[in-house]
Amino acid sequence: MYFLNSYSANTNSVRNLLNTSKGRDKFSQLIQYVSNFYITCMKESEVYGDLVKQKKEPTVLRAKSLEGNISNGRKIFRLFLWLNEITLLEEIITNKKMPFEVKLMKIVSTICSFFYYLTDNIVWMSQIGYASPKVFGYRWKKIKDAFSLAKTILEVTISSYAVILNKRKERKLRKEIYAHAGKLVEPHTEQYVLIRNLIIFRRDAVFAKVEMIIYLARALLLTKGLRLPGHDYLQPIFISLCGLFQASCAVFKSMKGKKPFKVLTIEDVKKSKKIKDEGQKQTRTFVLPFDSSPKENNASKPKGLGEDLDQLLNQNVKERTRTRRHSLEVGNSAAAVRLITSLRDKLQDDKAAGPKPDSPFNKEEKHVLKQTMARESPPIIDDIYDSNILTQQDHILSSISTNINYFTLMTEF
Repeated sequence: MYFLNSYSANTNSVRNLLNTSKGRDKFSQLIQYVSNFYITCMKESEVYGDLVKQKKEPTVLRAKSLEGNISNGRKIFRLFLWLNEITLLEEIITNKKMPFEVKLMKIVSTICSFFYYLTDNIVWMSQIGYASPKVFGYRWKKIKDAFSLAKTILEVTISSYAVILNKRKERKLRKEIYAHAGKLVEPHTEQYVLIRNLIIFRRDAVFAKVEMIIYLARALLLTKGLRLPGHDYLQPIFISLCGLFQASCAVFKSMKGKKPFKVLTIEDVKKSKKIKDEGQKQTRTFVLPFDSSPKENNASKPKGLGEDLDQLLNQNVKERTRTRRHSLEVGNSAAAVRLITSLRDKLQDDKAAGPKPDSPFNKEEKHVLKQTMARESPPIIDDIYDSNILTQQDHILSSISTNINYFTLMTEF
């Protein structure tokens, strides 16, 4: 069972990645570039280079077969993926919080992404013979790479701009945090909100940097593939390593990607704290519906149950609020109940036998019984303030039941 729990906890991110078509595409891309890196290294090797060129190295042949099959299989995951870009374009246009310059670059980047996925589907259809491999004298693959390069350049610019914005926000937050230096960071405080926002901004900055690195590596790959100026200076092993690196970063970004955090502001915290304070104030001002005006405690002996029960309960409330009892002086409630029962039985036997003079022993028993019943009577106001467990009705019923037993026993004296 421990092994299963550990497996489920440690593979949750991987399983979430493989549950989506985009996640499977990125994971397959990682395997593809691992194979490509191995093939490139074997080609550039002085020991195995000649064998690879002569196609006599079996490991390289298997790696090439794996790379080709995965490359063709990845095209299935990107089939009709350009439909998602239309929805994304509409969301970007209707977004009012995004800066204008970022929105403009995002719109152009989404349009390039739309044509990239569309041409990628056409390339796959041309490979299986359902479309021509060229249009207007250009191969569909070159057109696809051109749209991919345009999207990559725009995404690098957007990621760089996002890193700069996050740095500015971080500096501003740090200045606000310095104003609360020496204060304890607790929930529902202003410094808590500032620290939380700082962590979120720093996390966003890290993922913005990861995206920028991914698109820079893709730009180098496309520079080599399109034979742009400067491609001669890029070594094959370095290009293959760039592909492997960007594929690894893409998998990491998908597994530990941007999580939606609840936006917490200082105004929300102040409002929540105000509501909490009002609730505590209402709880502490809650008193049973008895007269709580200070009066002298008349330690008169109850005459019986015929007296007004409200007045007797009110007197008991005032007596309990004068002192705060933290523990019972009697060892435990069970022993106290047994003591009360035995003394009551003894008093009933003595009453049946007839009146007899008060001896010092009988007076002592009466005194112990009175003190024990007073200790066993539960506090009323203290319990409401400490635990807030009993409701008003439950507490009144509990107090009435306790005091009825109290007054019944007292009348036997």
